[in-house]
Amino acid sequence: MEMMGLIMVVILLIFGLLIYVRIQISSAEKELENVDDTFMVDMSSKVLKVMLHTTSSCSNLDGRQLISDLASNSRDVNGYCTYTNLIKCNGATITSEHVLFGNSGRPNYLDGNSGFVQNILEKSLKEEALLNYTLKIQMKDGCVIYETLPIYDECKDAKASYQGQFIFDSDKGKVEATLTVC
Repeated sequence: MEMMGLIMVVILLIFGLLIYVRIQISSAEKELENVDDTFMVDMSSKVLKVMLHTTSSCSNLDGRQLISDLASNSRDVNGYCTYTNLIKCNGATITSEHVLFGNSGRPNYLDGNSGFVQNILEKSLKEEALLNYTLKIQMKDGCVIYETLPIYDECKDAKASYQGQFIFDSDKGKVEATLTVC
């Protein structure tokens, strides 16, 4: 009978130890998820900050100044911006729009084939193996200056998406840049 009681105590101790280990593993997994969430939120904000503060080869203007030029010289056509009188880069015929976003199939001789913005996004996000993102730059409550589509449709079905957002001024009002990474 004493042996039976001793076996029961050992079984209860083992059962309690298993519950303790499971709780510890679960809390460690939650901590890792929190670290990943923080990294993703920081990543989207930092990539936007880099894009807006990096100097381009267009008359030494940074991304924010080039986007402000587009916003300041835009008009709304069915929700999308069209432009007139843009900055000419280094006295050339290439405008701030072409430097920022490329020129639909023609190489952009100042900042690479796909434009300043796309180069920064690809270098920053693909280096971290974050291949799915969307970028939307628009006049606050107005026309869209630039918008990418997600590379995959997974953003719609993703458990979480992380946004970085900057709002800054142009001559025609506020400009909103939003980078979503999923």
